[in-house]
Amino acid sequence: MMETIGTMTFYDPVTGLPNREHFMNSLESALTTDETIILALVSIRDMAEIKTFLHRGVLDRLLIHLASKLQEISAHDLIIGRLSEGEFGLIIPSNTISVLQVIDKLDQLLAQPLPYDESDMAVRLCGGISISVEQGLSADLFYQQAQAALYEAEHSGDEALKLYNPSVHHALVERMRFQSEIRTGLEQGQFTVYYQPVIDLKTQTVAGKEALIRWNHPTRGLLSPGQFLPAAEQGGLLEQIGEFMLDQVCAQHEQWLKAGFDPGWVSVNISANHFRSSHFPTQLRAILSNYDLPRDMLRLEITEEAMLMPTPDVLENFQALGEMGIYIAIDDFGTAYSSLHYLARYPMQGLKIDKEFIDDVDSSNRMAGLVRSIIGMGMNLAMEVVAEGVERPNQLELLQHMGCGKAQGFLFSQPVPWQDYRDVQRGLAGRLASLLPI
Repeated sequence: MMETIGTMTFYDPVTGLPNREHFMNSLESALTTDETIILALVSIRDMAEIKTFLHRGVLDRLLIHLASKLQEISAHDLIIGRLSEGEFGLIIPSNTISVLQVIDKLDQLLAQPLPYDESDMAVRLCGGISISVEQGLSADLFYQQAQAALYEAEHSGDEALKLYNPSVHHALVERMRFQSEIRTGLEQGQFTVYYQPVIDLKTQTVAGKEALIRWNHPTRGLLSPGQFLPAAEQGGLLEQIGEFMLDQVCAQHEQWLKAGFDPGWVSVNISANHFRSSHFPTQLRAILSNYDLPRDMLRLEITEEAMLMPTPDVLENFQALGEMGIYIAIDDFGTAYSSLHYLARYPMQGLKIDKEFIDDVDSSNRMAGLVRSIIGMGMNLAMEVVAEGVERPNQLELLQHMGCGKAQGFLFSQPVPWQDYRDVQRGLAGRLASLLPI
C-alpha cells in the first residue's frame, strides 16, 4: 500500500516517468555535486491547440510514445521526467558516457516530426538546453534558463534545439511580467471595448459593428490588440479575454436598448482554442442569460484555424450555437488555411475579406480578380460578405461594382470607444449618402 502511494506521489501516472516534484528534487541533488550538469527540456509544439482536437486516450498514447523515444536516446545514468502536459526534462551529468552522442540523438529526434497513433499525423518537437557553469546554481534558476532556451526554440523557424542565451532569458522574464500585467489589467478593469461600424452598401445604412478590444495600460498608454494579444495567447489568456469581451458587449448593448437606441448587431472575435473548447457553448449561454438581448444581435467571428482538425467537440459546438441562433462568420478569410471544404461543411453565415486583399484591390488586376471571386463564392453559398479595411473611395466603388454587400474601414470610421459609438453611428448615418456612389 505504501509502495503504491509512493509511486503515485513521485511518478507520472501516464508515462511512468518521475513527475515534476521528483525530477526537480533530483536536479537539486545533482547540482550539489562537483560535476557539470546539462539540463535538456523537450516540448510538444502547439500543445494547447493539440489538446483541443485529440481525445484523451490518443493524447496519452502520444505522451507515452514520446517518453519511449526519449528513453531510447538516453544512457542508464540519465534521469528523464515529465514536467507538465507536453514537457519532458532530461538531467545529463557531464561524465555520462558519450554525452555528445546523447545530445546528437536528441537533436535528431527533434529535427523530424514525430508520428503518433499509427496514423499519418505527426507533432513537432522543440528543445532547450542549459549547462550548469555557475557554482551554487539553484534547481529553479537552472530550470528557468533551460525554459528560456526552450522558448527561443519554440519561436525559431530553423532550429528545434537551442542552447541557453542570457539575453533570451531576460526576454522570457519580460514576457512573463507582461502576461502578469495582462491578468492584473483584466482584474482591475483596464481593458475596454471599441467599435467600428459595418456599412450595408445596398441600403446605405449602418448595419452593425465589430467589437475590438483595447488596453488602457497604466504606464504604456492605450495599447492595440497587436501589442498584447500575442503575449496573451502564449500565456493562455485568450479565453479570459474572449469571455470579458462577450460580457462587456452584451452589457453595453442592453444599456443602449433600454435607452431607446438601436445599435444594430455586433460581432465579437473568438480565438480558435476558445471556440474549440467543449464548454464554450455553455459559457456563452450563461453570459447571454444575464442580459435581455435579441438573440440575433450577437455575432461571432472565428478564424479558419478554428475549423482545422474537426473533432466531435467542434462539430457539437457548431450545432449548439446554431440551435442558439448565433450567427458565425469567418474572419480574415484567405490569410490562413482556406479550403472550400470548410465553407461547405460548417454552418457559417458570413465571410470577411481580410484587409490584406482590399489594400490592393484598386491597384492590382490580379487582386481585384481574387476579391471578385471571393465575393461571388460567398454569394453562391448564401453567405454575407464583408470587406475589411476599406480606406479609399476607389476601393469602395470597385467593391460595390463587384456586388459586395457590406464594408468597414477608416473611410467610414475608425474604431471608437464604446461611450462615443452612439454619436458616431448617428453622425455616420447622415454622411453615408455622400460617401456611397450611386
